[in-house]
Amino acid sequence: MVLVGYAWLTIFAVGGFALSTTGHDAVVRSADSNDTCTSAECIAHAKDLKAAISPKYSSIDPCEDFSAYACDGFRQAHPIQPDTFDINTFDTMETSNDALLRTIVEGDFVEETVFPNSNRAIARENFNKLKASYAACMDEAAIKQAGVTPLRVLLAEFESLYPAKSSTSGSNSSSSNDELTDVLIWLSERRTPTLINIGIMADVKDAESSIWIDSVDTGVFSGNYDDTTIMASYKDTLVEMYRIVWDEGRNDVASGNASSLYVKQAEAVSKLESDLLHASTQDDKDGLNTLAELDQAIPQISMTKLFNTQAPTGYKIGKFNGKISYLKRLSSILKSTPREVLHAYFQSSIIKVWALRLDKSYYRPLTLFRNITGDDVAYSSTERWGVCLGETFDNFEYALVSFFLERAFSPEAKKQGDEMVDGILRELNSRLDALEWMSAATKVGAKQKLATIASSLGYPTSPNVLDAAVVQALYKDTIVTSSYFNNSVSGARQLQINIWKTLIGGDYLDNSRMRTSAAAAFYSRPDHRIVVPAGIMQPPLFSTHLPEYVSYGALGSVIGHELTHSVDMVSQKSVVDGKTTKLWDFFTDLHYKKTSQCFIDQFSNYTFDNGAGGVWNVDGENTLQENVADSGGIQTSYAAWKKREKTRPNQKLPGLENFTADQMFYLSYARMWCAVPNPKLAAETIKADVHSPDAVRILGTTSNSRGFREAFGCKKKEPTCQLW
Repeated sequence: MVLVGYAWLTIFAVGGFALSTTGHDAVVRSADSNDTCTSAECIAHAKDLKAAISPKYSSIDPCEDFSAYACDGFRQAHPIQPDTFDINTFDTMETSNDALLRTIVEGDFVEETVFPNSNRAIARENFNKLKASYAACMDEAAIKQAGVTPLRVLLAEFESLYPAKSSTSGSNSSSSNDELTDVLIWLSERRTPTLINIGIMADVKDAESSIWIDSVDTGVFSGNYDDTTIMASYKDTLVEMYRIVWDEGRNDVASGNASSLYVKQAEAVSKLESDLLHASTQDDKDGLNTLAELDQAIPQISMTKLFNTQAPTGYKIGKFNGKISYLKRLSSILKSTPREVLHAYFQSSIIKVWALRLDKSYYRPLTLFRNITGDDVAYSSTERWGVCLGETFDNFEYALVSFFLERAFSPEAKKQGDEMVDGILRELNSRLDALEWMSAATKVGAKQKLATIASSLGYPTSPNVLDAAVVQALYKDTIVTSSYFNNSVSGARQLQINIWKTLIGGDYLDNSRMRTSAAAAFYSRPDHRIVVPAGIMQPPLFSTHLPEYVSYGALGSVIGHELTHSVDMVSQKSVVDGKTTKLWDFFTDLHYKKTSQCFIDQFSNYTFDNGAGGVWNVDGENTLQENVADSGGIQTSYAAWKKREKTRPNQKLPGLENFTADQMFYLSYARMWCAVPNPKLAAETIKADVHSPDAVRILGTTSNSRGFREAFGCKKKEPTCQLW
């Protein structure tokens, strides 16, 4: 999503007013002008925070409705548009990050960098390469002039590898094992998924197994294959795409015969895709299999060759996670599928993926169909720069990341972020001792697990994106010319190689990958790691130039949330030396369920607008794990910050001097969740989400925090519910 970015460093007049907490029995610290931060960033952040707080805050009891107290100003300043899903802090941050990335790729190379030991000559070469790639994508006149020819060239390359008619047997002959394997490798190298989906990701059950086998995404929503109206539209779309690809600009086409052939081809392709879908939706259990077992399951394809050709040198292929039953059903489908139909299916897959790199007039049928189904319409709804930025990220992710970090991150930010993780982790570890619902044996296991957790904070270190030479080596074989289409093909091939290389080293396998510019964070259970990219380490959640109650109240609570997930009920299994052990014993499991019932009851009493003039209750059962993690996150972050504050007193923010540092911690937490949903569009999604609505995350989490209740002088100091 591409929106207008927000400039956090804008300097403005503060005015003469200061918010007051008068009206509640909170302890108010007197304002001291010498203790107020007056930097540009502090002034900007103070303005943002004041604007979020309700203009009528003095008449609102924060102990009863802290969401209204802290966020009604934000809601009033951001009226929702009918076609907007919601307005929230994280999307706004993401938009700001995208705007910076755009500035980078459209601007000039910057010699200065905050990171030491950076080879600027090589960095300039990296910059010029990604900038040229972006420029080729933005050159819509050249793309239009190229017409459909680039796609025809790619299809001709495919045709030479896998012609519709076998040179030895005839049109209906089956494909040889080598032929089918070779074409699947060729398609995979060009990131065009067909028949089999291969994923590279860590396995929570087996540390040595990182390759997953699954059914392939056909490109149409699963439920739509049984919808006759949608399928008729899909077939028409395929026919129209065939016509564009093969007939455009040609005068020697017998339109009647061609049209009839296209209809037959579309029928055959949609039938095969439907068969593949039904083969993949049966209830399969994942299992670990050897290459020999995979080869036996589907003799038409050499799984050994498929993997050995793509796996990096030095990687020893062991077992695979996969649906071997799907491979057996796929084998049956292949036995009864004529070669011409398989050829048409592969051809259609290429067209659906690569037509999007032509002028938009050539893929208009795909856009119209996706609008009907509600599928991804990025190529029709996003401004061209957004499309090209995404393409540049795909093709030169680590190069682009390195320049994003130079503009939006620093060694100081990395240092403070690491200190936050360490401090919050220590607090979580120490809190285990006081948990009555957790057995002594489980506490030992939980502490052992916390001692081995990894953190990917800020940016990847393997590969080292701050080393220009390392980044250059990643893209040395990526060819950049004035042809956007050819650049995309070359970039796709290099991306596929780099993904496979993660098997022999790298911070991020597929399941723990996240764009460095993403305003999000998560805990990856398979490789026992929290991922906190630089994109979320930005104002209003984090800054080395703001008082630490801001960073700990917002980002610190996120870090604590993800760390809590590492030892919660869902993550109670631990992998040691490739073996899975259960962390929780019967006592812990039983008493957790008893204690957590308070959270279920509490959150089930919260409601949200259902978009139809009524309200729905939050599903306390469905949101339990996230609500508990929110509670654990804010408490551990608060405790870590309080210890730091003893030796590192926090300055006040201008205009907010009458709030205590503790109150500012919780206001910073709430600011993170200030949002304006559109109930008519968002209600169903909110209802099914495992996270509570943003406003409820403020209400429930603060009511379960003793620190909050004491900071705002609430009459009842005991948390409503508590686990961690």
